[in-house]
Amino acid sequence: MLIDINRLTNIDAVIKLLPRVKLFVYWFTCLLIYWLNSLLTRLSKSFINSIMRIISIIQDQIIKEFLNDLKLSGLSQNSIRFYKSDISSFVSWLKHEVRKTGILADSFKDILPFIKSSFGENYKKDLILKNIPRVTINRKLSVIRKFSNFLQSKEFLSFNFANNLQNISVSVAKKTVVFHAVMEDFRKHLEKTKASKNTIKNYLADVRHFLAWVNQNYVA
Repeated sequence: MLIDINRLTNIDAVIKLLPRVKLFVYWFTCLLIYWLNSLLTRLSKSFINSIMRIISIIQDQIIKEFLNDLKLSGLSQNSIRFYKSDISSFVSWLKHEVRKTGILADSFKDILPFIKSSFGENYKKDLILKNIPRVTINRKLSVIRKFSNFLQSKEFLSFNFANNLQNISVSVAKKTVVFHAVMEDFRKHLEKTKASKNTIKNYLADVRHFLAWVNQNYVA
């Protein structure tokens, strides 16, 4: 049997190249993993948290029932998408309010027993203080009114916490714009005095809380 010397030489060359190929694959895999890790770390943490928050809230049985009722009523998918987002924001706000009392509530079902009739108005005032556009606030308030009606009609709650919740008017929106302009001027003033970032943050928070208290107790 004749042996092709050239073929053997080619095979031998390939065998010699194998370690280099393995090394190349190894380093290519490392670079790929590094690139994917860098890509993930670039994603905003708040964005990821928001997505996880929406998913966890939508999975709540009461929220699912509410969204299902919206679908049955013929609401468009685009509108339902806004409902999901607005309900998610509201439930997160509720969790924060309930946890301030020392109660750890993970699901909406856990929050229900601690919902107060004042929460609708308090949420509205919080939205105003955050300088959210009037149209967006009024859309969120519309969603909250429907959600509150649903909770009462299904006897999850014995009262409607958004019964008298009104949209904000143009005049209120204008006052809000002025308020935030004043707050911005105050922030710039604090920066000129060389106040630290934490000091500025605390000062602005104190002013917002004070004005919210004034609005709640003295402004009709």
